[in-house]
Amino acid sequence: MHKIGIVFGIAMLGLGGCQSTGGAVFNVVSGSSAVVDWYYDVDRSCKSNGNPTVTVLSGPSNGRISTRTAARTPSFQPPNPRESCNTKRIPATEVVYTPAKDFTGQDSVTYRVTFPTGSERLYSKTISVK
Repeated sequence: MHKIGIVFGIAMLGLGGCQSTGGAVFNVVSGSSAVVDWYYDVDRSCKSNGNPTVTVLSGPSNGRISTRTAARTPSFQPPNPRESCNTKRIPATEVVYTPAKDFTGQDSVTYRVTFPTGSERLYSKTISVK
């Protein structure tokens, strides 16, 4: 069985109502998809401003990226005024990586997240498939 390790490289992380999950490394069994990150946009009352959109700019070379909507719990850090939203589940856009069949090695992807409020952020992910 192959395992996928995902290493996050975040180019920018906002402190406003737009946020991602941040950096981490984890493994999944090959043949299944892995959520590499997720994004949301909420106002100060915790109401969703709508789902962010994801545009792949380069890669991955040995797999594919897809998106899906899911309910997630945000993780705003103090002193962000949206910290109270951390107890609510809100709509989010998940970015999902699926490796090509029988692929092992490194893959990478760069994509732009456009938030409903108009801001954009670039993200690069390095993915190790073992």
